[in-house]
Amino acid sequence: GAMENKKARKSKCIIMSKSIQGLPIKWEEYAADEVVLLVPTSHTDGSMKQAIGDAFRKTKNEHKIIYCDSMDGLWSCVRRLGKFQCILNSRDFTSSGGSDAAVVPEDIGRFVKFVVDSDVEDVLIDTLCN
Repeated sequence: GAMENKKARKSKCIIMSKSIQGLPIKWEEYAADEVVLLVPTSHTDGSMKQAIGDAFRKTKNEHKIIYCDSMDGLWSCVRRLGKFQCILNSRDFTSSGGSDAAVVPEDIGRFVKFVVDSDVEDVLIDTLCN
């Protein structure tokens, strides 16, 4: 039904790269959802880790934040989590932003229903918040 579908859409893994960290989103509002934040440590400074950690700690959801030291580790988390949506901006991970921007491994579609890969702020906010 429509309810189930809406619930499914709430199931997200969010790859917290720079541009997504910069979105005007109150993370604590999502901490109780079926949301897991994958935080690439090389792209995240201490104050951001603190902010996300605090937002999720308030609701005892800090276990939903996973710090990943490598992109391989990050994608293996995405596969294991098997969420409905995976949200990212792959441009954050390509130095040139060129056509070599294939950050998302080819098999990810077998594990995740929808991959939302965008560098458009409105699209990201919309996907994250709905």
